[in-house]
Amino acid sequence: EDLAILMDVIAGSDSADEWTAEADSYIPEDGYTSYLNEDGLEGKRIGYLANSFGYYYTSEDGENVAVDSPVALDSKIEEITENAINTLVEGGAELVDMSEMLPETLIKELSSTGYVDVFEWDLNTYLESLGENATMKSMWDIKENGGHMTDSIESAHNPETDPISDPRATEEYEQMKAKMLNFRETVNEILAENDIDAVVFISQTDVADKEETSDNKNNAASYLNKFGPVAGLPEMMIPMGFAETDAENGYDESMPLGMSMFSSYGNEATLIEIAYAYEQIADNIRMAPSSVPALEDENVNEFLSSLISEV
Repeated sequence: EDLAILMDVIAGSDSADEWTAEADSYIPEDGYTSYLNEDGLEGKRIGYLANSFGYYYTSEDGENVAVDSPVALDSKIEEITENAINTLVEGGAELVDMSEMLPETLIKELSSTGYVDVFEWDLNTYLESLGENATMKSMWDIKENGGHMTDSIESAHNPETDPISDPRATEEYEQMKAKMLNFRETVNEILAENDIDAVVFISQTDVADKEETSDNKNNAASYLNKFGPVAGLPEMMIPMGFAETDAENGYDESMPLGMSMFSSYGNEATLIEIAYAYEQIADNIRMAPSSVPALEDENVNEFLSSLISEV
């Protein structure tokens, strides 16, 4: 519900962002909150990538390597994974194995896309647009003044001695964009041809280790972070519940895990509908964090409502 309310406020085209040019045309006529349907799983065809239930890791040279005999889901998360899948079915959805329809070869092709970093250029452009209001004029200024955002700040360029040019004007960027759009359009076609509303996959085959070492390689599906972040398809994580951990993971308490779910381009409304319906019937998938206990003062809500009204 919170997500739908937020989407009703922020969704739309931005003249300064070419990737949002068509965004207005995808906004539901009655808003995203109109998709908060308790029966939203009824009649939905949800694909699942069975090949994500295997084990893939990233080798030292950065290549995604598929193990010949993929390791099954760790026993610590088998139960909550099965429960999540069964909950989708109990809500009225039909599950369809998409592993052959959405082959790994297609996904790996997207992995070969060269990455063109536009972050520094965009940040500098934004800071320059603020004129005198900007205390910092570039990412270099932020670095020189002890600021930190991401690791990329270490490679910041001095605008006076080492200026950068617009990365979007390069052939490399056009090639990257073409691959991303081709992947997006291909996935859209596959989902449409097979009448699939959304696709789920397991993004983590085991609970994460607190410290990464050479012995606990990345235990995520080889196509994690491809559909949403790279291809621009709407993607969200639905909670599955809490997995048990053990001392070798570095934790002494259960760990919340989720299942990734994506849909065709511009189809955020369907994801919200599916996730909301799932949320209404899924049991034991969330608990209040011990670090942020519920407030006991019953006057708090009244106080906050009054405060918001005043503001």
